[in-house]
Amino acid sequence: MTACAPRSETAPGAPGAPSAIQADDPGLQKAVAHVLAERGLDPTGVALSSATRQVVQGSLYSFVIDMPDGSRYGVDVLDNPAGDLSKARFASQ
Repeated sequence: MTACAPRSETAPGAPGAPSAIQADDPGLQKAVAHVLAERGLDPTGVALSSATRQVVQGSLYSFVIDMPDGSRYGVDVLDNPAGDLSKARFASQ
């Protein structure tokens, strides 16, 4: 998977606010793999153009998946404290 574009805003914002993360973040990798598997999408050539994590009760990962065919999807995945993943949004962009 291709890395997200570097972000200049690396300092965290207010507590509980979303913050930019890199594509190699282990929680993000878990969320992306979960969504691709659930949707039956091939991870080959997939790129992430942006990603954030918001820590509330668990972690909310929001990211944009760029597929090799040019399609883009906005995705939100909640990783709850028990380690269970649930998709909150998967929409074409």
